[in-house]
Amino acid sequence: MKKLFLTTRIAVFILICSTGMQAQTTQTKLSQLELIKQFIGTWQSNVGKDSVDVREWLNYGNAFLMNQYKLVKGQKGSEGICNIGFDSEEGNFKGFKIGLDGHYVDWIGLFTSEKIFTIYGTKNFKTGPYGKYTFTFESPNIYTTTNYNKDGIVIWVHKFTKVQ
Repeated sequence: MKKLFLTTRIAVFILICSTGMQAQTTQTKLSQLELIKQFIGTWQSNVGKDSVDVREWLNYGNAFLMNQYKLVKGQKGSEGICNIGFDSEEGNFKGFKIGLDGHYVDWIGLFTSEKIFTIYGTKNFKTGPYGKYTFTFESPNIYTTTNYNKDGIVIWVHKFTKVQ
C-alpha cells in the first residue's frame, strides 16, 4: 500500500510539473546562400541631383561579386568592386570592397530574416566600433539600404530598384 501511495504521489507530481513545461520552438535556420541570390542583377538608386548609384551583383560559384559605380550626369564616376564569400563555419558572409584609389573596407554580414541582410563594418575582419548597413527587401525588385554610424544613428537611406 505504501509503495502504491508513493508511486501515485510521484506520478501526480510529474503530471503537475509537466503541465507548466513547454517545448522549445524550433527556429528554421535561414539558407544564407539561397537568400543572397536575391541580389543577383543590376540595381540603381537615385542618390542626388543627376547622380545614380549602380550595383551589379554577380554569382561566382558559391561566391558573389558586386561592381559598384556612380553615374554623374551620365558619366561614370567612382567605382568599386566587392568580393563576397560565405564562411560555413561561422555561418556568415565576409566581404571586401576596394576602390580604384586603393581604399578598402571589409565587413561581416548575414541574413537576419528572409528579407533583411545586415552587414557590420570591420577592420581586417575583426569587429570593432564601426557602422552597419541593413538591406531590406520590400519586393523582389526593390530593396532599401540604410547606413548607420558606429553610434547607431542613420547616416543615409537609399532605395534600389532592379533594372536587369
